[in-house]
Amino acid sequence: DSRPDAPARNILFAACDSAESRAAFSWSRANLLRQQDTVVLVHAYAKDRVFGGNVNVLAEGKRVMAEFEALCRDREVQFRSVLAQGDAARIVAAAAQANRCDLCVMGCRGLGPVKRALVGSV
Repeated sequence: DSRPDAPARNILFAACDSAESRAAFSWSRANLLRQQDTVVLVHAYAKDRVFGGNVNVLAEGKRVMAEFEALCRDREVQFRSVLAQGDAARIVAAAAQANRCDLCVMGCRGLGPVKRALVGSV
């Protein structure tokens, strides 16, 4: 319902540093979001990386969030941000509940079954 008087929704968006996540955000903006909606940006980062070398995961998480926050500002989308350490699935579920989200949008990282098992996925 794209009417201006349609009820506002909270839409959770699980943001990660992938082309699929950016494409999911673009699709959501074009096809799903209404002016009165609020996007709840969520990014979960791991305590340690198995294959990441010396990457500072908190700094990387802040960079990812800043990128999606800028996309929201550029497109005049209302948003809130959740950046948390831990298991992505648990953080997304907790953020959806805490923010009373009506919908959740998650892009697929395109990992194969072996890499997804090793690296993890939402």
